[in-house]
Amino acid sequence: MGIPYHYINCKRFIGVISAVLMVLCFAVNVQAYDNLYMVEGITVDVTAENAVTARDQAFAQAQTEAFTKLIQRMVEQGQSTQIAPPDVATISTMIKDFEVTNEQLSDVRYIGTYTFRFDEQAVSQYFSSAGVAFTSKSSPPLLVLPFFQQNQKIGIWSENNLWLRAWSRAKLDPGLVPVIVPIGDLMDVEDIDENRALSYNPAGLQKMQARYGAEDTAVMIAVPDADLAAVSSADA
Repeated sequence: MGIPYHYINCKRFIGVISAVLMVLCFAVNVQAYDNLYMVEGITVDVTAENAVTARDQAFAQAQTEAFTKLIQRMVEQGQSTQIAPPDVATISTMIKDFEVTNEQLSDVRYIGTYTFRFDEQAVSQYFSSAGVAFTSKSSPPLLVLPFFQQNQKIGIWSENNLWLRAWSRAKLDPGLVPVIVPIGDLMDVEDIDENRALSYNPAGLQKMQARYGAEDTAVMIAVPDADLAAVSSADA
């Protein structure tokens, strides 16, 4: 199995991360996976006349935001703007369960972060009745190997790999294409040689994919511009 190679010139480091994520989402074929109907990290902050009202309004707002994210994730891009979230009562019937964390409550204010798990059949029926094209399956995890060029050398496990650091810190939506970034432990270093971005040991790659539960791998090689090269050289 070959590895897709994407060469990126780092004009703006954070902007490049977003661009790469878009490439990943459109480059990978959709297959079966089980995180598609789970929406995490919905944070709401509501102030009302009292704490109970604020909490109720926050819960309603969180459900709407979660379903909006589900639309953006599942509905075909050209049609996602053609469908609006239904009322909260309808959304509630499609929620399998939910969790709330990081709650903060005062006399008039409520802050909370929600995770919602939607019912697969109910959501599929809703999108079908709305007449939009959507996917009901997501992809297996994609393993990303972020190589970074520094001083004409391309490597991955160096402490000065800003590209690997950025991928490791990114909060990635597990939607259609769950992305996994290696941690760089001794097993990773043994499987993928530091300087072999353009060639690889198939057996080592297969071992790494099996360890991380991935079926495909993408090598992302970041080539810094002069400004970023100066920053990475200063860190060396």
